[in-house]
Amino acid sequence: MRVWGRSLRSLIVLVLVGCAADAPSPIKVERVDSAGVEVVTNRGADQILAWSFEREFALGGEDDGPESFYLVSPTTVGVDAEGRIYVLDATSRHVVVFDADGGYLRTLGREGGGPGELTWPSNMSVALDGTVSVYDFGKRALVRFGPGGEIRDELRPEIGYQGPSLRVVGPDIYYTAFQHRQQEPTSFQRLMVWRDGEARELAQLEHPTTPMVSFPSCGFTFPASPVFAPTLVWDAVADVAVANRGVDYVVDVYRDGRLALSVRRDIAPRAVTEALALRQLEAQGRSINNCPIPAEEYLQKAGHAPVIPVVQGVTIELGGGLWVRRGHVAGEAAPVDIFGGDGTYRGTLPAGSPFPVLFLPDGRIAAIEKDEMDIMRLVVYRTGIDRT
Repeated sequence: MRVWGRSLRSLIVLVLVGCAADAPSPIKVERVDSAGVEVVTNRGADQILAWSFEREFALGGEDDGPESFYLVSPTTVGVDAEGRIYVLDATSRHVVVFDADGGYLRTLGREGGGPGELTWPSNMSVALDGTVSVYDFGKRALVRFGPGGEIRDELRPEIGYQGPSLRVVGPDIYYTAFQHRQQEPTSFQRLMVWRDGEARELAQLEHPTTPMVSFPSCGFTFPASPVFAPTLVWDAVADVAVANRGVDYVVDVYRDGRLALSVRRDIAPRAVTEALALRQLEAQGRSINNCPIPAEEYLQKAGHAPVIPVVQGVTIELGGGLWVRRGHVAGEAAPVDIFGGDGTYRGTLPAGSPFPVLFLPDGRIAAIEKDEMDIMRLVVYRTGIDRT
């Protein structure tokens, strides 16, 4: 996720002042140094921030034209310092650029194997100046466009990237790597950073190797993860990366490639029951080659994790503040916590608030939501403060 400018940080400060001016916060902040890493533990109940969100416009989901995309994710959207919004339409093999008000500006790339063309695009990163980098699995390269839409070049880093997440931040490429050993009980998910031909590991999640499972309803056998299995959650902006690598409320902050800060809250993981796992499956579904697997069959074959990981999403703004979306069951509101750059808990957004994937320079946010037809759209909101 990206945050440009100081307007949003100023808004956060105003919210916090308005909420906390009359009474001291009941949150207790504990700071200790552990081998050069500052560990910040925030103890206490949620403190709800007086935020409001006004929907302005949505992009995507149209039958034709520049908004005919229907699949968006945090790794296929971006924004530059002028507030221009970029969407990678992987199905159509191009990038669509909109102005800050949602008006269509131009299209970058097209299907093909030549310069500036895309064969199998998966991820996109947008720099402050509007430089666009699209990772193309077919070319095993980053296809790059300049701020005016001109074709730049193609960079082929030797990173062994297999998906799903990749982020280009200045000279660094952050990505997720997997180490699967089907004959051994343990596999690894790793957060890597590549610069100048060298790849280094920042964080690692160790978990049981995903077994091959047969699903008679679809006639396929494939690796099936338990419901609510933990995954490596991370984000990177400028010279800072953040990661959660387990089920506990621990968000590690890396500065210049070194672990410098560990941010925590005293919130325990929630135990998983069969009923919760079924509810999750029925809401989200599982399928193989477009063949839906009945929830009861998937749960019987793959099982479920013992607990729901406390952290489901994490992002960082340029000012260093952390945004953490907590784990939840489908159909429930996902709490979103905000921390200062020093790891101090600032508050929790009101229930049902959107979780941003983009921060626009004027303080607006963009979130990914499904409409009444279950189509994903990029929705832009204006943020406000309840001063009552």
